[in-house]
Amino acid sequence: INHDLKNDKFILTKIKELIKIRIKNGCMGDIFTNGNFQVLVYDPYGFMQHVCGLEVTGLLQKGEFYSNYWNERKVKQVNGMRSPLTYRSEHVIMDLRKDKETEKWYKHCKLGIILNYHGHEVVNFGGADVDYDILATTSNKEMINGVYKDELPVVYSPPKPQKILLKDEDLYHADTFSFGSIIGSITNKSSNGYALLPSIEKKYGIESDEYKLILSRLKQCCKAQSAQIDKAKIGRDVKGIPKLWIHKQEVEKDDDGNIMDSEEIIKEKELYNKTLLSKYPYFFKYLYKNTNRRYRKYCDENEITCHQKFKMSFSKLKELKRLSLDQKQYISNFYNYMPLTYSDSPMNLLCKYIEGINFEINSKIKGTNMDDIITYYKNDDHPYSEEQYNEIIEVLKEHTTGIKFDMLNQVDDVNNDNDYSEDDIREFKVDNDTLENKINSVCSDSYLVTNVLLDYFYVNKPSSNKDILWGAYGKYIYQNVKAKCSGAVLFPFPNKNGDIKYLEANYSAKEIDVNGI
Repeated sequence: INHDLKNDKFILTKIKELIKIRIKNGCMGDIFTNGNFQVLVYDPYGFMQHVCGLEVTGLLQKGEFYSNYWNERKVKQVNGMRSPLTYRSEHVIMDLRKDKETEKWYKHCKLGIILNYHGHEVVNFGGADVDYDILATTSNKEMINGVYKDELPVVYSPPKPQKILLKDEDLYHADTFSFGSIIGSITNKSSNGYALLPSIEKKYGIESDEYKLILSRLKQCCKAQSAQIDKAKIGRDVKGIPKLWIHKQEVEKDDDGNIMDSEEIIKEKELYNKTLLSKYPYFFKYLYKNTNRRYRKYCDENEITCHQKFKMSFSKLKELKRLSLDQKQYISNFYNYMPLTYSDSPMNLLCKYIEGINFEINSKIKGTNMDDIITYYKNDDHPYSEEQYNEIIEVLKEHTTGIKFDMLNQVDDVNNDNDYSEDDIREFKVDNDTLENKINSVCSDSYLVTNVLLDYFYVNKPSSNKDILWGAYGKYIYQNVKAKCSGAVLFPFPNKNGDIKYLEANYSAKEIDVNGI
C-alpha cells in the first residue's frame, strides 16, 4: 500500500524475522511442494457389483487409482502417504487413471481418492480404513523417485480387548489411561535411525549385521508407534523403546577386573553399541533449543582445542589439502563424538544445503531512516489532550509491569535473534487483547489511543520494541495508512499465462483500488 513503510526499523526487523523463520523451518524439512489431502474411498463400483450380485472386479485394475484433484491438473502419478510416517513402506507410488469409464462413474467424487479393489495399499498406509481417514499425495518428482518400491508393509495383530459391562469408572479409567503417550519419543528414535543408516552403510555395507539391525529397529518403531496409537483401544500398556537401543552396553567384569562375558555376548554388545539410537540427527538442532545449545557448546570447545593444538580454526583445518595422521584423527573424532549424527541422510543433506546458502539478509534488508514515518500511521482527525495521554500511558505501564516479555525494554534491531516459542506468542496475543480492553475503560476512541501510543513508542521511547503497539493497535494503524494512500496498487493474482512464477504456479500483477479493499 505504501512502499515508504519499508524504512520503518520495526518493519525491517519483522521482515528479517519472517525470513529467518522460513530458513529455519526449511532446515527442519518444512518445505513447500505440490500436494493435496483427500479422503480414502474404496472402489464404489465394486460395491455396486456386489449389491447387484455380480462378480466383484472393481472398475480400477490392480495398481490403478482415481483422483479428480490430480486428474484436473493432468498429473499421472503421485506419491501417497499417511501420517505418522515411520517406515519407508508407508510411501506408495500411485498411478492415476482417467478415461471415459472413470469419468462416467467417478467424476462427482471431488474430495476423495479412490483405491482399487485388488491391492493392499491400506496396509501400507498404516492400517488405514475408510472411516474418513485422510491420505496425503504429492506430485513432487524427487519424492516419487525416493519411494522404495515393493517394500513389504509393517503389520501387527493387536491383542483383543476384554469384554466388560461399562461403568462410569471404566470410562474415567479409559480416558486417563490414554494420557502420557510416548509416540513422540518413538518417532524421534526412528529419525535417529534414519540419520544413522547412511553412516552404517558407508562403514559396514548394506548387507552387514549393523545395517540390518538398524533397519529392523525402524520396522519395530513403526509397530511400536501403531501400538501406542491403539493403546486406548487395547486397554493395556504397550512396549516402548528398549534401553539397549539407546544405552551403551558395558562388558561385565568381576572385582579383580576379569571379563565375565563370553565372546558371543561381547560381540553382541559391540554390535548394539555401534548401532545406538541415542543421538538426534544433525537437523534436530533447529527443532530443540537444548539440542542446539549442546551442539554449539561442543563446537565452541572443539574450536578452542583446535586453536591450541593446530594453531588454526577447525574450518581451516578441514580445508587443508594435506593432513597429518593426528589432524585426520582429530577431524574424525570431532564427528564421532558430536552430540548429533552428522551423516548424509536426506534430511541432513537438505539442512546442510540450506545452511550453505548465503541469503545476505542483513545487506538486502535496508531502509532509509525516516523521522516522519509516524505521519503515515496517525489519524489527524483524532487529536488528544495531555490528560488523555497521561491516562492512557499509565494504563499501558500498569499492564506491562510483570509481563513475561521484555518487549518495552528490548531495542528494535534487525540483527536481533529473538526466538519466542508458540506459547510465548500466544500469551502475548492474549495480553494485547487485554491491554485494549483496559485502555477502553479510560478512552473508547481507538484511533485517539493509537495516536497516543504512536507518539509514546516512536517519539518519546523510540528505542523500545513496538510489538505491543502493533499487536494491539496494528489494525487501526493499517486503516490510517490505507486512508492516506491514493490510487491503485499492484497485487499478484493467479493466472495460468502469468509472467510471475511462485511455487510452480503462475501469477500476473493487476491493479486494485486500495479504498475498495
